[in-house]
Amino acid sequence: MARDPEAPVELIERLSHDPSAGVRRAMARDARLPVGRLLELLDEPETVGAAAEGPALPLTAMEGILAAAGVP
Repeated sequence: MARDPEAPVELIERLSHDPSAGVRRAMARDARLPVGRLLELLDEPETVGAAAEGPALPLTAMEGILAAAGVP
């Protein structure tokens, strides 16, 4: 679904709750995923990497990730 440019936001968000971590990771990388859900995926060990790559990730979250990693 993430490859379907016509997939509605609601579907992307619903798939971001899929039991499969692979599906959740794919949805985290989709720019249509609502920011709130993307931030939730950032807190899940199975999806943190994909969520950190999410194109909709807010700047404040990016800065937090960098700060936690010790990057000035």
